[in-house]
Amino acid sequence: MSKQMVALTCNTCGKGFKCREDYLGRILEGSAKCPHCGMTLQPDRKSLRWESDDTAWGEPLETRNNALLRVARHKGTAIATFTVPRVCELPQIAQLDEELRDLVEKHELKHVVLDFAPLGFMSSSVISVLVRFQTMVKAAGGALVLCSMPEPIDEVFKVMHLHKHFNVQKDQRDALKALKKQP
Repeated sequence: MSKQMVALTCNTCGKGFKCREDYLGRILEGSAKCPHCGMTLQPDRKSLRWESDDTAWGEPLETRNNALLRVARHKGTAIATFTVPRVCELPQIAQLDEELRDLVEKHELKHVVLDFAPLGFMSSSVISVLVRFQTMVKAAGGALVLCSMPEPIDEVFKVMHLHKHFNVQKDQRDALKALKKQP
């Protein structure tokens, strides 16, 4: 007798995949990973979709369709996680700039954690967006902390000495702790 196949979607990378029905038990135990982005899957109680265990707690914020960032508000801090594996086209870069600005201008959030976990590649133009956004956040009296940076992107930051200009932490929990230490 064959096992039933179930279609799932990872909320971290947004990619769908099929698995055997008995794999759902591993997800409930917290021992299953997305085959695309490698993040640990846990059930999302609001739907049949799945989300990463690295997603910090918080109230989801309304974002546009096809948003590059999934955003949650946690104690007055925006926790923004990339929803795509690559940001390299000019329209995407302009959209990212707009979505980041909205966090401060529209949602009035001064402190921002930007989670790079699902991002595997980004254009160098994204760095200028991040520099402008950090300037905006600081002008609003807040702070920007980057986290969960994949190794290739972290290497670029090291080569360009960007760790001197940005607060980069291992994961969302460390990023939130770093924000608490801000004056």
